[in-house]
Amino acid sequence: MNYNQQGVTLIEIAIVLVIMGLIVGTGLLSGQSLVQGGHAKEVIETASDLIGAVQKFKERYHYFPGDLPDAGDDISNIPVECDYSRLEDPNAGNGVIEAATISSKKSELFCAAIHLYQAGFLKSNPNNEIGGYIRTRFGQIHLISRSDVADQTKIPTTVRNVLEFEGLPFEIAVELDIALDDGNISTGKMLADDTTRTSLADGDVVQIVNYFIVPL
Repeated sequence: MNYNQQGVTLIEIAIVLVIMGLIVGTGLLSGQSLVQGGHAKEVIETASDLIGAVQKFKERYHYFPGDLPDAGDDISNIPVECDYSRLEDPNAGNGVIEAATISSKKSELFCAAIHLYQAGFLKSNPNNEIGGYIRTRFGQIHLISRSDVADQTKIPTTVRNVLEFEGLPFEIAVELDIALDDGNISTGKMLADDTTRTSLADGDVVQIVNYFIVPL
């Protein structure tokens, strides 16, 4: 009988557990990074598609979506609340996507997404979304005038309308800025509120920018 054989020591067990923990932790971080990268790509594609859609709409109809007077004359299946004449909406056609409600009609802000979809420039129907607006997985996107943005002082006065993204995590906002601007959310053409608020998402603490602005 060999009395020199020894069992596994506590130190050896501890080393194995540490190594396993590092492996699992690295795997989780890689998984989170992949998920975040996928979400960022999704938001970037949405922003790019919307910018292109608004440009094409303006080229075709000579007005911004939502600001097009008598939209039903040019676009099929425009709901009555988004088909207004200049008499019903004195601001129709003024080059600004108004957020104010128009008597019995919807606001230009609300109708902008409807105009884009019915003209064939949006893939998903905003009528199926909450409030008729376009959304990312993080929140709504507003096509809105500069003057209706909460902190308009950071937006150049030459800009009349913007895309306003709500609820973007800080990291996603940075990725969006890298893809479309200078990579700094506080400078350049595209701006985010550089102060953040904390939110819980799936049990994780996430830093959320209050808004992300893309000029149109």
